[in-house]
Amino acid sequence: DLGEVDVLVSEWMGYALLFESMLDSVLVARDRFLKKGGAILPNIANLYVGLGSAEAEGLGFWDDVYGLDMKAVGVALRDQGMRQTIVRVAEPSSILSDGVKFRSLNLATMTRAEQDFSSEQFELVPGEEYRKNGVKCSSFVIWFDTEFSSQFCAETPVVLDTSPLSKPTHWAQTVLPLKDHIRLSDCDTIK
Repeated sequence: DLGEVDVLVSEWMGYALLFESMLDSVLVARDRFLKKGGAILPNIANLYVGLGSAEAEGLGFWDDVYGLDMKAVGVALRDQGMRQTIVRVAEPSSILSDGVKFRSLNLATMTRAEQDFSSEQFELVPGEEYRKNGVKCSSFVIWFDTEFSSQFCAETPVVLDTSPLSKPTHWAQTVLPLKDHIRLSDCDTIK
């Protein structure tokens, strides 16, 4: 029997934060073993979404493979990505908007039921240069950060960031291809 512990540290994050379904076991351990007022690290997790270009999908390689037109392979992979996801490092240049936080989880207080959610409505604003040039948005890109916040790390709070604008991590980003491209010159915001 472990009894009560002062600190619970776990690397439970999957791609797009919650895929791989490991958070539930951390919350069970928190409820069973963590002392009242004990620290869970990381203690905050945030999910973000941004607009992505075709480059974010990483399928342009198939347009010309050593002189061979392999676009059909790229199309098949994109179709598969529409049914599942594409997990890859998205280059910063492939992100067409600022990221918008669409969910924040406080691991110290959340219930297990809060892992299942529908996001509130949010708006993504394409970059002005992308709207002016009629760039096409072909995907949504999801990333996350986790905080070792000042609640439990008062002297040295730290954020683990998987943004495409940060140093790449093994979590990469999760790309959700759209069925139809959106020409950004046609819209000021995407909801």
